[in-house]
Amino acid sequence: MFVFVDGEEIPVEPGDVVRIPSNALHTVINRQDEELLWAALWWPEAI
Repeated sequence: MFVFVDGEEIPVEPGDVVRIPSNALHTVINRQDEELLWAALWWPEAI
């Protein structure tokens, strides 16, 4: 499984956490024949 963040491919495993900067282009890719479960959390940046 991989997460792409602004063109960078980051391999991930179960339990990993990936911080995605504000306004970054991103996607999750599952190249395996396994179920993929993920959670997305976000909140406003502090001013």
